Amino acid sequence: MKSNKKSSIGKNVGEKDQLARIIVGVIFLVVGALYYQSLIGIISMLLGIILIVTAAMAWCPIYSVLNINTKKG
Repeated sequence: MKSNKKSSIGKNVGEKDQLARIIVGVIFLVVGALYYQSLIGIISMLLGIILIVTAAMAWCPIYSVLNINTKKG
């Protein structure tokens, strides 16, 4: 049985948002690589990975919870 209900995992990250996430994600990864032996480095690397993955998927779970959509159309 098919449902007409939209999937809760739709794209909600726009192009400018994706670019910003990639840039900031790479910065976090570089900082994390420089300080990889500290807690700050590990957290920085995790944040960088999360930002890059959400940019690649064009979907952010926090945006879904808060009902935010930066994607046009």
